Amino acid sequence: MNVLVVGSGGREHMLCKTLSKSPQLNKLFCYGTHYNPGIERLGVQMRIGKLSNSHDIISFSRINFINFAIIGPEAPLQYNLALDFHIHNIACIGPIGYYARIETDKAFARYILSCIHPEVNPIYKGFDYTMEISAVEEFIESLQSNIVIKANGLKGGKGVKVQGDHFTTILEGIQYIKQLIKNKDNFVIEEKLIGEEFSLMSFSDGTNISHMPIVQDYKRAYDGDQGPNTGSMGSISYANHRLPFLTDIDIAYCQTINGNIVNHLRKFYASNSSVNKYSYKGILYGSYMKTTSGEIKVIEFNARFGDPEVMNVLSILKTDFIQICKSIINGTLDQLQIEYEPKATVCKYLVPKGYPQDPEKKKNVFISQIDDISDTLIFSSVYENERCLRDYCVTTLGSRAIALIGKGDTTSQALETISETINHIHGPLYMRTDIGMSDKIKEQSEYEKSGVNIDEGNRFVQDLKTYAESTFNSHVVSDIGDFGGIFNLSEILKQNGYTELCLISSTDGVGTKSLFIERYLGAIGYSILGCDIVNHCINDILVQGGTPLYFLDYYATDKLNKTNALHFIKGISFACKKYNCVLLGGETAEMPDIYMKNRCDMAGTITGIVNKNEILHGRKTITEGDIVVALESSGPHTNGYSLIRKIMNEIGTPEQNKLRYPQIIGKLTKPHRCYLGDYKKIKEICQVKGLCHITGGGLTENVKRILPDQLFIDYTYDIHNYPIEFEFLQENGNISDEEMIKVFNCGIGMLVFLDSNSPYQDICTMLNQEHGNPHYAFPVGTVSPLL
Repeated sequence: MNVLVVGSGGREHMLCKTLSKSPQLNKLFCYGTHYNPGIERLGVQMRIGKLSNSHDIISFSRINFINFAIIGPEAPLQYNLALDFHIHNIACIGPIGYYARIETDKAFARYILSCIHPEVNPIYKGFDYTMEISAVEEFIESLQSNIVIKANGLKGGKGVKVQGDHFTTILEGIQYIKQLIKNKDNFVIEEKLIGEEFSLMSFSDGTNISHMPIVQDYKRAYDGDQGPNTGSMGSISYANHRLPFLTDIDIAYCQTINGNIVNHLRKFYASNSSVNKYSYKGILYGSYMKTTSGEIKVIEFNARFGDPEVMNVLSILKTDFIQICKSIINGTLDQLQIEYEPKATVCKYLVPKGYPQDPEKKKNVFISQIDDISDTLIFSSVYENERCLRDYCVTTLGSRAIALIGKGDTTSQALETISETINHIHGPLYMRTDIGMSDKIKEQSEYEKSGVNIDEGNRFVQDLKTYAESTFNSHVVSDIGDFGGIFNLSEILKQNGYTELCLISSTDGVGTKSLFIERYLGAIGYSILGCDIVNHCINDILVQGGTPLYFLDYYATDKLNKTNALHFIKGISFACKKYNCVLLGGETAEMPDIYMKNRCDMAGTITGIVNKNEILHGRKTITEGDIVVALESSGPHTNGYSLIRKIMNEIGTPEQNKLRYPQIIGKLTKPHRCYLGDYKKIKEICQVKGLCHITGGGLTENVKRILPDQLFIDYTYDIHNYPIEFEFLQENGNISDEEMIKVFNCGIGMLVFLDSNSPYQDICTMLNQEHGNPHYAFPVGTVSPLL
């Protein structure tokens, strides 16, 4: 077969290298913007031109009797080159422009996702350049978080601006938006997501889909994920074709999303006869994130192979690549078993000094014994310099210059291949040294062999120090690692005018929610548990009027899993910072004879402060006629998970449940809601007579702890009108209403007791607007005497 590759960068060199191994190949051709010496060394016939010149590309294809073409870069996809190929009866691996909008039109991509998987979208809004800037500013203010600005169309990789990376303040972001408006560019604004990024690429024949191994790339320019974002400095994949922080459920979920995107695009254009005669034939690249709260979110989609991810995937591909392409063209992917080697891969880019902001250009790079290392060498933004008299020489063009790809049983072995190759390359290039450094082997001490690793514990303490210290304020006197945490109260007393200072403390744990979270979310789920424990404890001291000062955590396990423990600390520090609470210290313990294998216990103690005359004594202050306002919970919080686990285990495996009931699983894995902010806002308007935190014991038992004897809540609201997750649990667990309100919060996380003359309706309206939810706060009844 005669095959054409469109594009001449590193991705296209890898495509040409893989195609050249096929016994079905007759001749290979490449149409690109510059001569790639790696592609030329394969004996490929190249033609140089603009990728927007479809007439010349089609002419070149017809002259050389091309059987099918593979489009590498995104620009020709937007130019609708795939459609031109189809019109001239040349098969094409790459979708037509309408389908490629999933990459080139940011608002369109978010809309398509909102139709089928709204839960994986961040909070976002698309803007037309004709809209008033005030509407933009209003939306940004409503996000109350860092933002991402995405310009529509092709911007040479510079259309996405991330707060904290490309600009610091909202004002700087607004200036970029004003420039987009001036240029008549539409754009999307999204909340900034935090977590672990990864990529899933899938082959599609328009009906069937086949998924490639999961890859993680590294976009930051410098070691330790520091410096500006780049196109990518490298990428890794593991021998099991997954990543340590992803569960089987996560991967299956993302595979489902990729498949549903292709299917929905076909349905979206079903009524457009000029489009629906073509199907999505090519690659769908999903860029995903597992957030610190354990949720799967979509960053973006691409309609092509990723660069450098294609190098990881194709380097371990066992199946004939041309046969895969033929199956895509013929719509028979379901009849082909695509196989990959069980090998780990590491790819690293060598880039010019100054990259990405001000890269050096036209610098010579010498490569000795190039034939010996050609298997691991990928040329990208370089050209061959034939005037050099020694070795093999290429000259840099300014972007990522050379990629090195290694594979082995572990990423460490893959790195060894790269290390051998780098000795052959000499020139002013830079690469990250830390990519793929996760598989180091340590010698075990005798104590470690008994199940306790002191060195690992010490390294963990150093790692958690960053998170803990991020919560510190001027009142902290001690350091992380001291035998005790010291908190200076003197300034607080002066600033707040406390006359009769009272300290208030509470201790709690997360219970068996930890088992549920681990099974359904994996390591990142521990961040949720960290938020859970802080928020729960804040609520517990809040019901007596206390505000938090500092928090102490306890994490014990049979054997320290640093990844899990660090995610737990990350969750704690996130919640502490949010509510101005210091993570002052804690305890991390390995006890192999106390805890079952792969089991851990998590607890926390909070200390807060309250003036004696502001302590809430519901039993003393709540009276007949008081209004009871309910504040919505975020799922079951941290209670009832022994029963939840039993119900979900009877329904199916975690893999099955997450695919069948993604909305329910999302609700059951949300962190405990904290009501400190709501309390402060209510307190500014009127007196709060009492609070009731709905925890273990549900609505039945917790209300008894707050009400005076001989009084009860006369509910005017149907407390058996459960949110969807509780309806699901009741139906599948065959649970009576009586047991439901005794075990679960049933959608109510906090009850607020207000005087009957208070503006409680206005308070509900204010909180509902604050949370963007018309059902967040609502009156549920009045306090009445028992008969």
